[in-house]
Amino acid sequence: MKFIRKLFNATTALYLAPLRFHPAIFHYVKGVFFIDPSEHLYRTARHIDRQRNGEGLKESIMIDVGAAFGSVALYFSKRYEDLRIYCIEPNPRMQARLKKTVNGRNRIFVKNMALGSSRGELVLHVTANQLSSSLNELNQSQIQMLNSEHRSWLEETEEVRVNVSTLDDEFQDFPKILLIKLDTQGTELSVFQGGKEVLKRTKFVLAEMNNHDLYKNTCKYYEVDEFLRAHSFRMIDLIVTYHTDEEVQEYDALYENTKL
Repeated sequence: MKFIRKLFNATTALYLAPLRFHPAIFHYVKGVFFIDPSEHLYRTARHIDRQRNGEGLKESIMIDVGAAFGSVALYFSKRYEDLRIYCIEPNPRMQARLKKTVNGRNRIFVKNMALGSSRGELVLHVTANQLSSSLNELNQSQIQMLNSEHRSWLEETEEVRVNVSTLDDEFQDFPKILLIKLDTQGTELSVFQGGKEVLKRTKFVLAEMNNHDLYKNTCKYYEVDEFLRAHSFRMIDLIVTYHTDEEVQEYDALYENTKL
């Protein structure tokens, strides 16, 4: 694996070498064409492997909040075959594909619900691309500033009422949580607020962090970071997933519980 990584790095460096005489072009090409949308998974697994030292994971679980079509759960299920994984996904338009993705994986379980700071029922704003659906209302004034392709992805197609629970209510009986992966389009902070007890038993947290206002009342990266640091987590890795020419807008941050 190390040899393959070295070979890839050497090949990439050779490919980019002619552009080093033009720094602006070099960094543009590197930032646009060499961002891997799955990099956060590889790097999270690397940190997990470093910590577990070959120990089994039969007693541990992973919670995938905002499981979407199941690709993240499938990745970790293949890598850690003894790990139980719970997928949380409220969008009814994603359920069929999610269940198809995890079909045959008897250690992956699907919960058709949303998570938040308290139990109840809320409106899910379903978008055309499904992946951008959120419990937060879309901010049309910000969306109108995007290009036509991005606006089409974020077009709201329907509103669906969904059941909402909390991390603490759903996972109170699990003593060891290896990883919580969280991608809920701006409601990440409220999910954590409903899981203060679960977080005490969680080793790693992988969360999407927002630096934009595409949703109303969206939580910002610094709010989530402050909350996690206040609950004994420290950031150990950061992967930029989307940026414009002006700023970073989204990144994935990996946190480790300093008390476990």
